[in-house]
Amino acid sequence: MLRDAGLGVETISPEKHDRIMGLVQGASHFTTLALALCVSRSGIGLEDILKCSTQTFSERFDRITSVVGQSSGLFGSLLMENRSAETFIDQYLNASEELANVIRGKDREGFEKMFEALKRFFYQDTGNQKEVK
Repeated sequence: MLRDAGLGVETISPEKHDRIMGLVQGASHFTTLALALCVSRSGIGLEDILKCSTQTFSERFDRITSVVGQSSGLFGSLLMENRSAETFIDQYLNASEELANVIRGKDREGFEKMFEALKRFFYQDTGNQKEVK
């Protein structure tokens, strides 16, 4: 049924599944909820935020409303019951601090190096056909 719908099916061990989901769901939902907290505590009204939003922020905003419109129990379970989620959340926080330090220090060379390393990683042999500039 899934294959008929054009979806791929992978057979992996439960341990590998949980590790991947720790990143795919855990870190991803954590970043969405952290941004939601930031927005809700910004002191800027939603009307003003939405009027001035870029396409990228609008997409993130849609993701926020999609997540917070669902069950807190579901997302709590995804974040709290998979040990790998905690590992990737810690990794995310460390990466955030590293990036923040580069930005705070106005380290353009460090930023460029970080950005170029990310570009190499995300455009490596993935079939990603987006143009790299």
